[in-house]
Amino acid sequence: MKSENKNWLSIVDTIIDEIKQQKYQKGEKLPSENEMADRFCVPRSDIRKVYGRLKEWGYIKSSRGRGSFFVGERKKIPFSMVRGRSFTQTAALLGLPYTAKNVFAQRIAYQPEIFDSFGAEEGDSIWKVAVLRILDDAPAALHIRYLPEKRFPCLPQEAAHITSFYAFLNQHYPAPYHNTAGRYMLEHLPKEEREWLELPEYATERIYTAETVSNVDGALLELCRTIYRSDRFIF
Repeated sequence: MKSENKNWLSIVDTIIDEIKQQKYQKGEKLPSENEMADRFCVPRSDIRKVYGRLKEWGYIKSSRGRGSFFVGERKKIPFSMVRGRSFTQTAALLGLPYTAKNVFAQRIAYQPEIFDSFGAEEGDSIWKVAVLRILDDAPAALHIRYLPEKRFPCLPQEAAHITSFYAFLNQHYPAPYHNTAGRYMLEHLPKEEREWLELPEYATERIYTAETVSNVDGALLELCRTIYRSDRFIF
């Protein structure tokens, strides 16, 4: 078992070396699993693992019935560049195309740990809003916020249109506020979050959680959960 793992992982290293040597052009179709298996004298199942890992790391995309295609070597973003500035600013500094897409905006069912944080009762309305950050035409991070409708009565009309939480807060809560220090963890992601970030089933990613708190009355304005793709950032 150990020798097999080393074998297919060494193939991953070989292909990445070839990518760095520019042996593949962006959009080029890679050899089929059978062709790669013949080249490296390994079972086709090993090449399936190789292509799965390359897909996980963002080097290739697969299309059913068409094969696997090299999507171009993506620049990794130093995480320090994200701290203290927006994704828009980070993308501009790196010269990367950037878009933000609102992928979820709904009231959530009663969840004691979330509702209790806001001092909300079971009949109150708490919204979950998720914004996907797309850098260089590929998902890079997912920002999820939980927001109380009592504090932001505009949410039924505006939640689905939020693409910047910073802009939303500054528009609807002009008083001073601050973010708590927060904490980091590695966590296995639920299916919905993996699909938004285009991650495989077994993905475990770095998650940052924090709170946004009013400087005026100490009230909790939002709960923050941000997931960073490990193949897009240098931590």
